[in-house]
Amino acid sequence: MRPKSTLALLALAALAAGVMMQPSVAAAQAAPPVGSPVKDKAGATIGVVERIILGQDGRPYQLMIRQGAVLRPLLAEAVTPRGGGYVTVLSKAEFEILPAAD
Repeated sequence: MRPKSTLALLALAALAAGVMMQPSVAAAQAAPPVGSPVKDKAGATIGVVERIILGQDGRPYQLMIRQGAVLRPLLAEAVTPRGGGYVTVLSKAEFEILPAAD
């Protein structure tokens, strides 16, 4: 292989590796938008999404849910989209015993 083509292949491989390691914009956009309502499985409103925390892989990991004056963390895996908002697997009572964020 010629030196120029080897160098070009190495540069292309480095570029591809860099792109693959970047957090996915599509994954971040898959998170519930800030301000989205969150309801429990019975339909009672729990609160609204205030912040989205991404994991090391760039995907939504944790949501900060505002419930009045209290902010509580909830794993992103615990919510699913439904009817213009999101539903969690927890009941409102179960959510309310989660520790508040500092």
